[in-house]
Amino acid sequence: ISISAAEAETAFQQVVSNMNGAMGNRFLFAGMNSDRPPLIPADDILDLLETVVAGQTTGADVARLVADWFDAPTGGGGFMDHAYRGSDGGDRVLPIAEDKSVTTSVTASTTAIRDQLKGLAMSALVSRGVLSGNNQEQQHLLVAGGTVLLDSSAELVSQMGRIGLQEQTVAQAQAGNAASIAMLTTLNNTLREADPATTASAISEAETQLQALYSVTARLANLNLVSYLR
Repeated sequence: ISISAAEAETAFQQVVSNMNGAMGNRFLFAGMNSDRPPLIPADDILDLLETVVAGQTTGADVARLVADWFDAPTGGGGFMDHAYRGSDGGDRVLPIAEDKSVTTSVTASTTAIRDQLKGLAMSALVSRGVLSGNNQEQQHLLVAGGTVLLDSSAELVSQMGRIGLQEQTVAQAQAGNAASIAMLTTLNNTLREADPATTASAISEAETQLQALYSVTARLANLNLVSYLR
């Protein structure tokens, strides 16, 4: 029991850390509030849950209170109010190329992700000493946490698939952007490497040819039938 609970606590901390991941100073799972981590630290969440379940004597009661806390809507005094700091709802449009963008609505509060956090938290509380001294009830709580993880796995895989398709779209756009950058860099280098003397000579030759063409055109314009007969 203690080993399984410790593994669950470690996994919970890792998931929270992953959800708080950032790229380019933008937090990926915070929705529109991408300037801040979407979740408070894992230990702080478990501290809050210890307070919520204090005094409970059965694994079923602890599991129910943890589930209620994670499932509570905004304003309900649960996860959305105390642990989640991202935006609630709204799609985020991310430009990835001149004429392409991807739209994502997945955040750390998405149901599939929240359920994973819920299941891990239930089991992690055993490692925190919840129901200490009652191995049977601790085992019941571990089983309840594992059941939540299994029940939510299908939706989690579905969300992962959607993100995978978006990653493919981004990768294709990156390849196109890289090709455009390479072409522009080559053109820029060609312009910078042009020999000034050769360029000036070519321009002078073009001016001479243009002046000759103007002269011929002017003479042709003055021709008429009388002048021809003369």
